[in-house]
Amino acid sequence: MDVPPPTNERTLPVLDMSGLLEGPVSRENEKVMAFVGSLDDAAKKHGFFYLVGHGLSEGELEEPHLLARDLFRRPREDLEGIGMAKQPETFRGFQNLGDNVTLGKRDRHSALDLWEEVETAEMEEGMKGEAVRFMKTGIVGKMKPFITGKNLWPSEDFKERTEAYVEKVKKVGMLLMSATALCFGLPPETFDKSLDPRGFWGLRFIHYPPRGAGGAANGISRGQPATRESASSSMQLRGSEGAEGGVKGEKETGGAGASGDKAGGEGGDGEEFGHGVGAHTDYGFLTLVNQDDTPGALEVFLDPSNEGRGHSGTEGERKGGRWLPVDPLKGALVVNIGDMLAVLTNLRWKSTLHRVDNKTGRERTSIPFFCEPNVFTVVKPIVTEGGAGDGGGGPIDSEACTFNLAGGVKVPVSEGIVYGEWVCSKVAGNFDFGGM
Repeated sequence: MDVPPPTNERTLPVLDMSGLLEGPVSRENEKVMAFVGSLDDAAKKHGFFYLVGHGLSEGELEEPHLLARDLFRRPREDLEGIGMAKQPETFRGFQNLGDNVTLGKRDRHSALDLWEEVETAEMEEGMKGEAVRFMKTGIVGKMKPFITGKNLWPSEDFKERTEAYVEKVKKVGMLLMSATALCFGLPPETFDKSLDPRGFWGLRFIHYPPRGAGGAANGISRGQPATRESASSSMQLRGSEGAEGGVKGEKETGGAGASGDKAGGEGGDGEEFGHGVGAHTDYGFLTLVNQDDTPGALEVFLDPSNEGRGHSGTEGERKGGRWLPVDPLKGALVVNIGDMLAVLTNLRWKSTLHRVDNKTGRERTSIPFFCEPNVFTVVKPIVTEGGAGDGGGGPIDSEACTFNLAGGVKVPVSEGIVYGEWVCSKVAGNFDFGGM
């Protein structure tokens, strides 16, 4: 069922985290607790919000966009040198326009994917630790090349400037996780060990080509999203009315490594092209999106039947809701809740469906940073009572939320899940470079 077109009103809240930067981050700090209350409200109602007062200057926010625009305007042969197809088992590097397929449609974007580089010794140590007893599949071991892979960099200068940006935005993510802990009556340092020094962060440089005259995309390259659901890897949630929610493999992988001929070539003019990025939820803790000033591209699905809250249902369940544009707000990051944080908070917070479509006649760049836990972090629901600052949500019903891992293995959320098993199950279905 089709949903109404997006409205132009801005209904997502704007949160100012300057009190967190001033510190101390504690329950005794009134500014901090005021932010905690706003965070809890935004995460419950929308799963998305604008974030200001984060400490990054306009110049620091613009820096990665300068890098992105330079990167995606380079000759094709230069980009092929850092192409993911050269080391597909690592799931790192550059992807062309249309390499990704969502619901049978090629996504209109190209990208450079980067991940935290985990040392082999650390990986081997983790495979001997407590987390192993929670694993239900062998996907983590099979995906060792992904976890311990090396990023492909266009240049040393690009690498240094990107890593400097990552350090800044990573600090923002960690402060938000400290505030999250306070939301549920926990010490602010609760999640520190899962995030530092080896949170499995991800960063994407994404280019969306301009739309041409018949709705076609006039691209300069071809690409792949980092946040997508494979048919064999998803999280199923069932709401109080018995209807299943959550993303349940609505995204299908197909022909990612095939040539662009069937999809109309490099310009993306063929019928096989769909959205810039199809509807999906993110699968970690938090995503911090640094988007350029292109309007009307990022959209979040809000469900008024759920008190106007963000929705994590499948395409067929989007009845009565609407896609709300998340237009750029100067100086602000856009933050959204990921699957793991939704589970951690007993589904009190929503991992909300969102999508991207560049409807303008100009190119668009976006740099999302994924604040993810350590590969061997065991994620379990927080069983608490009360509201923000006093815990909340109550124990989760294990029958109402199930992880679908690689190979169709189903795991009740209440049993806990190793983040590495979740992310590997997801990423394993993202790419197909023809014969991998």
